[in-house]
Amino acid sequence: MELENIFNKADTKEIISLLESIDISTKKILNTKQVAKYLSLQTTTIDKYCSNREIPFYKLVGSNKRYFNKEEIDTWVTTYKIRTRKEVRSTI
Repeated sequence: MELENIFNKADTKEIISLLESIDISTKKILNTKQVAKYLSLQTTTIDKYCSNREIPFYKLVGSNKRYFNKEEIDTWVTTYKIRTRKEVRSTI
């Protein structure tokens, strides 16, 4: 039975989004759409990061598709920590 037949459209979209999030959380390799969802960004932003070589990614020879190692994305996201005021004061 289709989800649309059981739930209203808003609930169906929410359920699908939650299922996609669960799927992403269990994967080691993500595609552009998945990494955008994982980081709550637009795919165009991920494309820009790739073009500027700001984000780690992989491509198969002869393919335009990009693949991302989730562990490397987690490391990349946490690389540029903004220190709290307390941390800044403690170094003075």
